[in-house]
Amino acid sequence: MPTDTELIDAAVVAFTAIARSRRTVGAGTAHEHAEPVDFAEIACQVLTSAAANVGGVETLLSGRPNSWEADYVRQIVLSTAGDSIEDLLRWRTEPLRLVLDTESELADLGLEQQYEDAADAAARRENHAHETMIMDSATPEEKTRIAEIRSRTVELLGEGGAGELERERAAQLAVEAWVIVTAVTERAQISGGPVVDAHAKALAACDAVDDLWEHDKAAYRAAYADGIRESLSARGVTIAVEFVDPPIDTSGSGTHCSTSCTRVPDAARRSGFSRPCRATPRPAPRVPVPRRPRPSRAACMQSERTPSRTPSDPAPKGWGSAIEQQTLQWTRPDGPFVRSRVRQCRNGWGS
Repeated sequence: MPTDTELIDAAVVAFTAIARSRRTVGAGTAHEHAEPVDFAEIACQVLTSAAANVGGVETLLSGRPNSWEADYVRQIVLSTAGDSIEDLLRWRTEPLRLVLDTESELADLGLEQQYEDAADAAARRENHAHETMIMDSATPEEKTRIAEIRSRTVELLGEGGAGELERERAAQLAVEAWVIVTAVTERAQISGGPVVDAHAKALAACDAVDDLWEHDKAAYRAAYADGIRESLSARGVTIAVEFVDPPIDTSGSGTHCSTSCTRVPDAARRSGFSRPCRATPRPAPRVPVPRRPRPSRAACMQSERTPSRTPSDPAPKGWGSAIEQQTLQWTRPDGPFVRSRVRQCRNGWGS
């Protein structure tokens, strides 16, 4: 990462090269001649583009906004680009980077709960199918040992107040149970039969729900990006738009966004990445580990009554620049996306 001095030196070199360059006037005519470039115009363009790239003139001047130098720079940027966000965006040379917490957005629209409910139901069916397969294929000795391990594990762990030795012993028993269950599962899959087919079908249902959820997140992100681009284009702004995932805050002091990117309004107040994983707990000897949840038909129908947010929702203060917050408010996939998703949900979830 270059130092401030190195960056300033590079800027001086670039500006000096521009100042020494010449432009051709009247090319192809009898009056064609070379003259110095309009350095003042270029300097104004550079300052204005820098302001647009960082998110606005006030962001550009935030280091010392009340100085006489800042006042002159502010006048230059406002005189060059105007005082509207659309006008300033036209000077931006970097992609507009927006932090989009897709899971939080879908949670606000009521779709994540549908996924959680359906995945829970699918995991319960897979657990039951797996248990049936194990009990159908295990030898009497293996069944007895699995039952002993379960009983002993409950004794060791109790109500959660187990000591380190008890937890270590329970972990050893879990490994032993895993070995037994893995061996039984392999024998069952070789032998085949109705219970094995039922378990394979239950596993496929879990995967199908997970695949559908990932598809939904990708589709929502694509729809959001298309909406942003169309809204910018309608305002005469043609710049690249990039979505980035929300950063995971490990400091415990909240999430920080730089001025070059911003979080989607509302999602800033409840980020999906900060919520704990809601995996379904299960006894250690059972395998495989249940997947994350998804929606039942009842949950799908409920989403029709979930109000969608609109682009008029106010942007929370403190998240990104004014440019990027306003850009996000111009559009947001809402009603049509959700209604279409509900129809697909009824056909694809909660079998």
